Amino acid sequence: MNTSRRMFIGGLGSFGMLGGCRLIGGAQIAANKRVYDYWCTWGIQNGMVKDTAAGDVSKTAGDQGAAAARDNINSGLIFGKNGWANFFPEHRDGLYMMLDDGWDVTTGQAPGKDISVFGSLEPDPVRFGFFGSTPAERLRGINMELRDRGWRGAGLWIACQLPGDRYGVTLNLDQKRRDEIKRKLEASAAAGIGYWKVDWGVYGGKTEYRRAISEIKNQVYPELIVEHAPLGCGVFNDFDPVKGTGSGRRPVKVQKGDLERLAYSDVIRIYDMLGPVEYASAIDRVAYYSKGAEEVGSSVVLNVEDNPILGAVLSHGFGVMRYPQPSAASSVVVGAQGMAEVDRALAWRDFAPVYGADRKQPTLVSEDRISAECVFGKEGWLKSAWGKMVKQNAPAVLSRGTPLPEVTVAGSVRPFVFAARHPNGALALGVLPPLGIGKSRTPKADIVFRSPAVAGVPFAVFGRPGSVIMPFMGSIGKIFASDLNGGERHDITASVKRQGNTLVFDGETLARIGSEKTPVGDVSEPGVLVAFD
Repeated sequence: MNTSRRMFIGGLGSFGMLGGCRLIGGAQIAANKRVYDYWCTWGIQNGMVKDTAAGDVSKTAGDQGAAAARDNINSGLIFGKNGWANFFPEHRDGLYMMLDDGWDVTTGQAPGKDISVFGSLEPDPVRFGFFGSTPAERLRGINMELRDRGWRGAGLWIACQLPGDRYGVTLNLDQKRRDEIKRKLEASAAAGIGYWKVDWGVYGGKTEYRRAISEIKNQVYPELIVEHAPLGCGVFNDFDPVKGTGSGRRPVKVQKGDLERLAYSDVIRIYDMLGPVEYASAIDRVAYYSKGAEEVGSSVVLNVEDNPILGAVLSHGFGVMRYPQPSAASSVVVGAQGMAEVDRALAWRDFAPVYGADRKQPTLVSEDRISAECVFGKEGWLKSAWGKMVKQNAPAVLSRGTPLPEVTVAGSVRPFVFAARHPNGALALGVLPPLGIGKSRTPKADIVFRSPAVAGVPFAVFGRPGSVIMPFMGSIGKIFASDLNGGERHDITASVKRQGNTLVFDGETLARIGSEKTPVGDVSEPGVLVAFD
């Protein structure tokens, strides 16, 4: 029997419903938990450019491609037949739709053409005129329509400046400028906007300007989540593909500017990366920014970009860029871009919501590191990397709230492994290959998970481990497993070996069950929900 998302949540042993809250290991989780995840329109905006480039990828690279992508956002694309608002039918309530670069400027604009037109925070009247004649009507109309269709609401990409600002002008945070920032925040409050993604702009590198946005937000609209970009961070961690030089990793010591931004931000996005080395780039940045947040005692949330498994396991936010492929015949069909693993990551949020940095739940980092190396084709927008060997270097093992797992492999190639124990007790394990986008298989690894299994406490395994060994506490009877995407609930008790007070899971069994609801052609990693009765 196949089970829906709601049904398999209810099927977890001692899970119960208490006044609109779910009970996990004695902790209550509000059903209306705060949302930090979003689907970002930038990926599909660029995808549309590629669709019209007639195979000439040079037309989609760098700023030239971004200029064209900026034109690909309007009310028809979002809300029309087969529009983007139809995506993620099972999980829209756990996602903002992030309206990315282009939503608040006229078509044909680019920062190199006229930077001063950016930063209005007013929906362009041509792109979104359907929703009203005034900026306030359009902004509220967009947000309400997304909510009516089941999304958490609209998120807004924000240029870090005000209209009229130009490079080379000294920043003046006088009262007039502060009042204008306040006015824009009040406009978002009136429209019910829940999330700002503050990106580049004339003052993108000015920590004091970003701090002012956050300080004014806390005064006039504290409910708004403001995400900031970190201090200058290239696509690759300390690596120049043209020269072939660099360590491939973030600095050992967290920079002062990053410490400052981590201290006042609601969210820090770990910023742009490129596959196939994106896993390594992301994991090294998570280690770096986690260390910085703990150093300054911040409760900042990290956004790990389009790395949903990493975000799900470690309870960080993520910004999905991949998208389903539109179908002229129906609404949408799933492409081969790993949509099922996004759904699995979002399903796991019901058990382990996002939480900010916490010294009581420290991130531990292994000394062992993995070097991810790949010759880039033309799959990325960074032309300087085409045909070049790119290297990134990241910790082999991460953990949050639990001791580092022990990882054993037969050969010299290791997978990335990360593990967590959520403050509510939920357990999660992630295993990813050294390279993404089908460039490498996950090496088989025997993984010792250090936190014990407990009856009634959920355990999620993402990826393809060789085996998972974990201690258990108390009495555990039957053990069940199901695809986090809502697959059949299997009794796997007989396949789990018991050695004293230890459980040994077969990785192939977990991966098989965790892939049951993967559509044909989808390259998603497995994700399995394990329940202990």
